[in-house]
Amino acid sequence: MGQLVHKVFLIGQLGKDPKITFFDNGSIKASILVTTQNHYQSEIGRWIQSTQWHRLIAWGRTAELVMQMLHKGTFVKLGCSLRQHRVDLLDGGSRLYQVIVLDQFDLLLDQSDRSEVGKRA
Repeated sequence: MGQLVHKVFLIGQLGKDPKITFFDNGSIKASILVTTQNHYQSEIGRWIQSTQWHRLIAWGRTAELVMQMLHKGTFVKLGCSLRQHRVDLLDGGSRLYQVIVLDQFDLLLDQSDRSEVGKRA
């Protein structure tokens, strides 16, 4: 089974509370759902907002931090590894799976905090 690793950075907002899984061997996994938004202008000049959803997983200490610090609505900057796994099937073929693994994250101010910071400056 071959494995390729690529870095990905996302800035977005958690769409749900993290799902935490504890394993018998003591390891921990956090699964999160993050939205990112793109704004662009159509051919007729109308602004359009496009929302993308991303599923990520975190392991170990990163998963523990996700459990402690992140919740639905949190704005975050995410540093991830994009991993592809090839799995051999029983019929002789193979299938390629893509997984986004969260390596690190930074909390960002939400919209209300941003406006308050602007008012104080």
